[in-house]
Amino acid sequence: MAKKILVVDDEADILSVIRFRLEAKGYEVTTAINGQEALDKLKTEVVDLIITDVLMPVMDGFTLYKELKKNLITAQIPVIVLTARGLMEDTFKVAGVDDFIPKPFESHELLAKVESLLSLDAPQVRSEKKILVAGSTKAVVEEIALQLKRVGCQTDFTLTGPEVISKVVQFLPDVIVMDVQMNDMSAQEVIKVLRRLPQSEHKPVIVYNYFIAADLGSASVREKALAIDAAKSGCMSAGANLYLGRFNESTFIKDISRYLESGQGKK
Repeated sequence: MAKKILVVDDEADILSVIRFRLEAKGYEVTTAINGQEALDKLKTEVVDLIITDVLMPVMDGFTLYKELKKNLITAQIPVIVLTARGLMEDTFKVAGVDDFIPKPFESHELLAKVESLLSLDAPQVRSEKKILVAGSTKAVVEEIALQLKRVGCQTDFTLTGPEVISKVVQFLPDVIVMDVQMNDMSAQEVIKVLRRLPQSEHKPVIVYNYFIAADLGSASVREKALAIDAAKSGCMSAGANLYLGRFNESTFIKDISRYLESGQGKK
């Protein structure tokens, strides 16, 4: 069955070009001219991918993205944003958007990104590794731990930075997964300590961020984006191995699968 793509743009010429290119590659295409029309279509249509412009009347792409993330079903749909380079891109990046295409774009670039996102099948991962999960949001930490348990991992978790260090010594995890914004102690400082401990100096440290999608509309969204970006940079400079961006429950296991393989993280 052909994959179905929803394209959202108020420019008829762009809609026509994208539809033509996608249909020529065998994709089924449905279109909308603004975010509200897109949401209305998603009430009755199931799509595998959404491509949306940012600046549109009635409902723009930013508001559409926020609304998609509020719904458990539509939150799982990959989204490619068409945008002028730099136009709200930082905000979308922090929100965890799957990819960007700057306008004007080349058709081959669009098709490559579409193919890449739609070819990602759920990985068949089984792992017996010990994973320590740390974060400032309990529900997210529990979801990460649950996903890891489902693929066979042994897990432990904490909600504070200092406890990461004590649990590393006691639990001896193979991999540490941690929010870039921890409670009581910065994630950067935690990683610096971990890199000095013999139990964790060579263990993979994977960092992510998380925030409530509704917060994207707040006046402090720019400050939040800058704070997360600064925390991420600090973690990577301190020795983190991988930054995932905003936690995405539908792609998390795929994103870290190479660290779950036998032999990875063992020193």
